[in-house]
Amino acid sequence: MRKLNICFLAEGISSHLKKWADFFVKEGHTVYLISNTETDIENVELIKIDVDFENNRYLSFLKEAFRVRGIISKIKPDILHCHYAILYGWMGCFSGFHPYIVTLYGGDILSDQGAKSNIIKRKMLKKTVNSSDLITYHSFFLRDAVSREDEKLLNKSEFVSFGIDLDFFNPANWSFQDKRTDNSDSLTLYCPRPFRKVYNNVTIVKAIPYIKEKFPEVKFILRPSIVDTDINKEDAKEIYRLIEKLKIEENVTLYGKVSLDKLKSFYTSSLITLSAALSDGMPICLLEAMACGSVPVFSNLPHYSELLKDGENALLFDPYDEKELAKKVINILSNEGLQRDIIANNLEKVKIHDFQTNMKKMENIYYKLAGLI
Repeated sequence: MRKLNICFLAEGISSHLKKWADFFVKEGHTVYLISNTETDIENVELIKIDVDFENNRYLSFLKEAFRVRGIISKIKPDILHCHYAILYGWMGCFSGFHPYIVTLYGGDILSDQGAKSNIIKRKMLKKTVNSSDLITYHSFFLRDAVSREDEKLLNKSEFVSFGIDLDFFNPANWSFQDKRTDNSDSLTLYCPRPFRKVYNNVTIVKAIPYIKEKFPEVKFILRPSIVDTDINKEDAKEIYRLIEKLKIEENVTLYGKVSLDKLKSFYTSSLITLSAALSDGMPICLLEAMACGSVPVFSNLPHYSELLKDGENALLFDPYDEKELAKKVINILSNEGLQRDIIANNLEKVKIHDFQTNMKKMENIYYKLAGLI
């Protein structure tokens, strides 16, 4: 079977896109990327566009959309795959090319994340998903969002997880005693969400003094930014001021962008992974934590309901209640049997999100849509 010509319309800095593009390059396919941002993905032909999101964005979009249409007609890909319905899905729709796929992330379809904040977004979302040949979603909460747009869209929708590498993210290199709570000098908790309002790190910071009362030497790893573009300076300033006000500087270590090996070490050294998000998709950090044996203590959002059950494989809390969060953390730190049960349950549950399995599924979909099998 011949190899494919694949064209992605996506953010070049997206960690999800990078992994996907790298996979298909290594499988021998030719990969093009049309993007509004630069990228460091090897062996991918980048075609840069320039849509101004800050000033006059919609006129800027129209100008570049005509250019993208011409680029795609020259490339003649077997598949056009748009990651994120806003901008990139719009471009795919406007190109008139088929088959094209739209992969939803969350912020491009969920109202509480601004996906339908004006009439242009609402109309373009409807047009984009209706004209696509396939929609992929990475959680069943997003599947329900697709259904709310039009139940008939489910006939051309597929679950494809962004996936994690279970050969890399796994607990094989630590023993349970590495995360012991009988020695507070070794006790670490990890929060992987960047400092943006939607991730609500304020609640986590406010909970730290309550947790310190029971475990005085507890350490928290916080990530103000994961990549250069995901930090809001005003949101970050609020959290920095709060850390200083609560006098918890000695308990908090801040990291920005890190290597994959360092990222894995955060999970494998942390008994708990925390998130107080107010809205979400199906975050990769949750899957990574589950795979590495770090107990999720997460907001009680419906977004996670397909994967997390309170007391069974996670502890869930009201994201606005720092005292409840502290109570949940102290509970898990004080209960080794519950720790073991949660870790064992999650190592089984996370298997559906294996990266290689999901990418092979995506490759098979490409061939079918291209009419090559």
